[in-house]
Amino acid sequence: MKVVTWNIRATIGPGPFPDRWWSRIDADRLRAIGSFIGRFDADLIALQEVALVSRGGELVDNAGDLARQLGMEVR
Repeated sequence: MKVVTWNIRATIGPGPFPDRWWSRIDADRLRAIGSFIGRFDADLIALQEVALVSRGGELVDNAGDLARQLGMEVR
């Protein structure tokens, strides 16, 4: 079994978490992270600092979006 673990920092980028960090969540950065992680062809991906928030009435689900991109499931 191949396992990958990754801290995605809620896709806000490097540095300390700013006030209102959820306003800096970046879908393009999440897609880039998914492309990079996908190269490992992992059976299991363990993520840290994952965003699951409502932003302007829109649900931001880093894990769900990444799972869909990689053809995997969130558990």
